[in-house]
Amino acid sequence: MPYPQQALETLLWSSIVGNQHADLFEPSQELKDRVGDDFARFEDMLEEAMPDFDVVEDCKTECDEFEQLEHDFILTVNGHGAGFWDGDWESGDDLTEICERFRKLEVYKGDDNLLYPF
Repeated sequence: MPYPQQALETLLWSSIVGNQHADLFEPSQELKDRVGDDFARFEDMLEEAMPDFDVVEDCKTECDEFEQLEHDFILTVNGHGAGFWDGDWESGDDLTEICERFRKLEVYKGDDNLLYPF
């Protein structure tokens, strides 16, 4: 299953495993699948809650809006100090509310040195 690359990169960039940054390790297929499944569920919930949502129109920053959506999804789900609610999205409060239905996505390093979801 393809996974949202930016969401995975943001998860690894923003996570610590032991005392090291998670992006120093390779993600397992299980972690890729979890990120992909969670983001797909988010997109489905977004479509249901906000059928007229336009990612390009809603994002207030000049960037790749689709990558920003994935990035802010991870930051919001994991409760970081930035995310949908910080002012970069017209619908930030609504996007944050959708994210509140997800459980936090944390990682751990397996004996094979790959990263897995909690």
